[in-house]
Amino acid sequence: MSLSSFAAILLVGSATIHVNAKVVTPRLNIKKMTLQVGSTRQLKVKKTKKRVIWKSSHKKIAYVTKKGLVKARKKGNVKIYAYLGKKKFVCNVKVIAKTKKQSAKNKQTPSSYTTATAQPSLPVSTVVPTNTTDPTFSPTSVPEEDNWNIDKQSGTKEAFKKYFKVDLNTYTEGKDTPLGTIQKIHYDSTVIGETREAYVYTPNGYTTDKTYPVLYLIHGIGCNGSQWVSMQLNAILSNLIVKDNVAPFVAVCPSVIPPADKRTDVTLSPENIQAFTDFDAEFTTDLQPYIQSHYSVSTDRKETALCGLSMGGMEALSLGFSHLDLFDYIGSFSAAPTLDTSLLTTKGSAYIPSLVMLSSGTADNTVGDTPKKYHEVLTQNQVDHIWFQYPRGSHSTEVWQNGLINFVKRIPF
Repeated sequence: MSLSSFAAILLVGSATIHVNAKVVTPRLNIKKMTLQVGSTRQLKVKKTKKRVIWKSSHKKIAYVTKKGLVKARKKGNVKIYAYLGKKKFVCNVKVIAKTKKQSAKNKQTPSSYTTATAQPSLPVSTVVPTNTTDPTFSPTSVPEEDNWNIDKQSGTKEAFKKYFKVDLNTYTEGKDTPLGTIQKIHYDSTVIGETREAYVYTPNGYTTDKTYPVLYLIHGIGCNGSQWVSMQLNAILSNLIVKDNVAPFVAVCPSVIPPADKRTDVTLSPENIQAFTDFDAEFTTDLQPYIQSHYSVSTDRKETALCGLSMGGMEALSLGFSHLDLFDYIGSFSAAPTLDTSLLTTKGSAYIPSLVMLSSGTADNTVGDTPKKYHEVLTQNQVDHIWFQYPRGSHSTEVWQNGLINFVKRIPF
């Protein structure tokens, strides 16, 4: 070996030793942040490919996903921890109240989508017609602020395509999302005088060690709580939690039906209609107290939502506006007639809902323009709300699934 060759080896070896001696230290990309309620920000540990475990010191103030996305929920201070083996990183987060402009912006968050496995359908007392979903639908995009303020109540096809279209298949099908659990329960109703049934969705990983927001979903007339369940509810809610970073929540589908001795197969019977009238008292007296005592759910109106389809959409407006102290989020899809529209106001109330959303299909021959009339009353009463129409949508499943997805995506749980 020549002297020059030996010298070259020494130089290479020296360089190698120098490189290996350099220590790469993982670090958190952000150590301190301020977020408005409902907004999100991504945390990550740089300089590592190892698995990071994320935790929040106070999930009611700010929730953090398994991938480090922080979502502000209510005012306060919270610490977000990132665990890398035995090493711990801390980000101090201050959550402040959202401004009116930020509130509108945050209700439109872009999301990435993958598919989920739909749960087996449960029997529904009335068959619900379905239409083929428009194959051109794609995930919701972030609106420009000025256009959103104008278009969120326009009901136009253009507004729908820009702000409300979603690919339903990404929420109702697939095998990549851990599903929650849906259980049929029974509770005693003092209002009705008999045992009642409901269906309760608990998210994957549900534990009594934490408190969850809660969503109540009301079915249409002639059906029962299983109507929502049969519409791939498990897959939809689980995908919203996993893919759209919605905080895990519990969902309850009550059965708004007449007492056993008054039930009939006639959909629009007086008994079926009366059941929705009676549900207000049954909800406040029996159902909600039962859910709060048997499940780890919040009693805070800021973490309580309500929505419904058809007759249930009418009931959601009736119950929601009758009890603004109980619900901060109200959704109504293809709402039926018979609503006392004098309820659609917040005048004189100490509680103003953070989200009111109405939707319907443009080809709905069952309820016609009733939902639009409710929208017009809300507009006249200066109640801030969202109103959109599903192009060519009838009184059918895809319209209600679309409404539910758009509603939950905008709830700042």
